[in-house]
Amino acid sequence: MKERSGTCTSCGHVRPCRFAGTARAICENCALSKEPCSQCRRNKVPANRLADGGSLCATCSPKVIEACADCGKDRQVRARIDGAPYCWECGERNPLFHQNCLRCCRFEYLSQLGLCPFCKAADLVDSLFEGGPSPVANGRDLLREALRAAPPQAVFTLFQRRKSVAVLRSLIAHPGGISHDSLSQVASGSSEVVVRAFLVEHGVLAWRDENLARLEAWIAATADEVADPSERRAFLQFGRWRHLSRLRRQTDPAGDGQVSGIRTELGDIIEVIGWLRSRGSSIEGVNQSLVDNWLSRGPGTRIRVKHFLTWCYENNLASAKVTIPAARATALTVAGITSTEVWTVLDQFLDPSKMISGQTRLAGCLLLIYGIRLGRIAELRLSDLREHDGKYSILIGTDPLELPSSLDIAAIHAQHDRSAPRLMTPATDDDWLFPGGVPGRHLTSTSLAARLRKLGVHNPTKYRKAALTPLAISLPAPVLSRLLGLSISTATTWATAVSSSNASYAAARLSTRPGL
Repeated sequence: MKERSGTCTSCGHVRPCRFAGTARAICENCALSKEPCSQCRRNKVPANRLADGGSLCATCSPKVIEACADCGKDRQVRARIDGAPYCWECGERNPLFHQNCLRCCRFEYLSQLGLCPFCKAADLVDSLFEGGPSPVANGRDLLREALRAAPPQAVFTLFQRRKSVAVLRSLIAHPGGISHDSLSQVASGSSEVVVRAFLVEHGVLAWRDENLARLEAWIAATADEVADPSERRAFLQFGRWRHLSRLRRQTDPAGDGQVSGIRTELGDIIEVIGWLRSRGSSIEGVNQSLVDNWLSRGPGTRIRVKHFLTWCYENNLASAKVTIPAARATALTVAGITSTEVWTVLDQFLDPSKMISGQTRLAGCLLLIYGIRLGRIAELRLSDLREHDGKYSILIGTDPLELPSSLDIAAIHAQHDRSAPRLMTPATDDDWLFPGGVPGRHLTSTSLAARLRKLGVHNPTKYRKAALTPLAISLPAPVLSRLLGLSISTATTWATAVSSSNASYAAARLSTRPGL
């Protein structure tokens, strides 16, 4: 069949055109005459007309709902065959609605422009590269191949995410080519994270530890807040020596909690440097009196500057050695929320009629029943969930924790649902029980908390305490440690706190008895 595609002079897209190859080329969509819609007043191709002849666009036209002749569900009618109605999905699958593609001759359900899904997806991919090649072609060919190899529906899903498509378009045309640095320049926030994960997954960009990379960039940007060059250099050297080098040496990627703690410490260092300058002093002239004064004016986390001040003294950047007291151990409080509140939320996770994914259901039950930290839940591997003789157990600590039969369905669904949210289509993961959006990484505790928050778990810490309290009462500390992955000191602290709480409660009850 003769190729009728060309670049439309109206919309600029490569599509089947009238007068293709000439200066008058125009695609079928642009060639159709448009009129103002009687309802929304937008200038669109009429899809229907009112009794008085007024036009209605496809959006404003009344939807005909009938039982589909194929699936039997009440849905919007797409077309009819011998009077029988068919919905959109069944119409696309039914060969009676298929025709030969105007370009590749595939026998498929065609778009309005006469193209099959494969050709339509190819045109969408080509539209990303229409702006002309960048001076550096790094990754462009790999990206085009990855998009061309994707199923058409995956490409259509991608182009529904307009922000991500805009990022890809800007990245393709970037003068520096496709790289981690250029992506950071054209995108930020969730769009940057999603696009970067997609490029890494398809081999366009090399994998890197994103938390470590963001921390390194944050340290460099934060150092600019220090006016004195010598103090700025000391801040950078300390951040690289104490934190960045340690994170690079560890085998696992940097965790969210690790990075958050480091940023808090370095933020306090920036604050103490500025405070000393406001008092006419500096790191070189720091003394015990100034440090004590600063510590007394803020939260207890300020004691973290001890490492920086000690490092400065040992490297002859500070003239005096200062002493900062260790953090005081705070008493563990077991007061969380009432058992009624816990069961109200837990009933939702145990109700099989609720539309909750197996992963989310299992995570919520592990928190509400056993008080397991969300960070530890997110780090579970698929091999940690085990099945023997129809009974499921999960390895949190050193000994497997046998799950009640009410969690079997959640465990089965979590075991077989290996999907992870990605840019085009959900990807599968064979390692993590809770796979994340970044290839090779598990779901973050922040994302897991957001899922549970939608189901009523607004404060995971309180629910964790409410679950651990009865367990600490009924189980010895060593057993609690082995089953729930707690350190023996933490398990002992819980047992002591529960005993103290019970003793205080009993004393309070006795003191209120008449005659005492």
